[in-house]
Amino acid sequence: MVTAQLFAALATDALAEETDCATSAGYQYSISATSNGIRVGIAGFSQHINKFADLVLKKLAEPSKLLKANRFNAIQTSSKINVENKLLSDPYKLMPSLLSKALDKPIYSSHEILSALRETKFQDVQSFAQTHLRNVVMEAFVFGNADLSDAHMLFSKSKSILKTEAQGSLLHSLPPARMLTTAKLPAGEMRKFRAPPTDLQNPNSCTRVYWQYGEKKSDIEKLYLAAVSAMAHEPCYDTLRTKEQLGYIVSSNSDVRGDVLGFSILVQSPTKPAKFLHERIIHFVSTELDPMVRNYSKKSFENLKKMLSSELMEPPQDSSSIKSMAFAQVAERKYDFGLRSKRIAQIEEMSLDGFKQFYFQLRKGGGISVQLDPTVPAEVRKK
Repeated sequence: MVTAQLFAALATDALAEETDCATSAGYQYSISATSNGIRVGIAGFSQHINKFADLVLKKLAEPSKLLKANRFNAIQTSSKINVENKLLSDPYKLMPSLLSKALDKPIYSSHEILSALRETKFQDVQSFAQTHLRNVVMEAFVFGNADLSDAHMLFSKSKSILKTEAQGSLLHSLPPARMLTTAKLPAGEMRKFRAPPTDLQNPNSCTRVYWQYGEKKSDIEKLYLAAVSAMAHEPCYDTLRTKEQLGYIVSSNSDVRGDVLGFSILVQSPTKPAKFLHERIIHFVSTELDPMVRNYSKKSFENLKKMLSSELMEPPQDSSSIKSMAFAQVAERKYDFGLRSKRIAQIEEMSLDGFKQFYFQLRKGGGISVQLDPTVPAEVRKK
């Protein structure tokens, strides 16, 4: 993983000079390491996009000539600083990776990445390029104002230059990029995961309580999860932040990992320990959220549906939004690019009874409380 990231950073750095004129004219490229390979992005005006693609791809096809040893130390140092700074972030920013770690998802912590960065040598990156960028499957996605012939031309060019073979049968036999590795939590059991502090000077505690619904059996369950998140947002903020004044950072969010659905509430506090935050979150859900759903009116639910519908009907504002939506489908290998329209139609199928049934099934599921306390106790900090 680290060698792939360093390869992407070195390649991006090396191409900067080679593509200077093209980027000044509005063309862009990006190279990044993902969980399932190297992603290359090329963007610009359609009339010369083929020439720009030819330039970028031919350079990438010869990594031994492209990668510069004299730039390795600078990029390695920059990468280490980025990871070290991440470890000094507020606890709430660390919670996504900590929850993934708690759910047994194969993810490397920032400490492990930092250790690997210190040990990696330029020869390791060269070896990665020679061994891992051969005999690979390539998947191409073209969007924008490029017509079908341009798309075919770009794909053929990429395949011939990068010496890859895109075989449909092989693609379909591969597991989805978002592999279903999330641990199944025992129903009704709330586990605790206490994480070590990463910044000795940060005074904040943070707790994120996660409830797992389980694998979705139909697409409408995803909409019910979105409805739960939307409904919980205001009372969660009003009670835990405004009334109880636990801290400035309070959030409630739906959690989707492949086909596994969940819901979580997060609170960060400069004065209260993580255990106390956990107790207040559980109390809020039991005494406010549960009764609220139990007594939820049909009128309130119809207003909730209208809000979800208006959010889905809002068109993407830029090409980045379109790309994110499309790549979500590519990553899951579902290729349902008209999903938004289907979701809007499915909202009409949602019922109040179905919503309540979904919520209380979610509450019956297993959960994890991820807790992060500061190194120095509050009473010591005050002195």
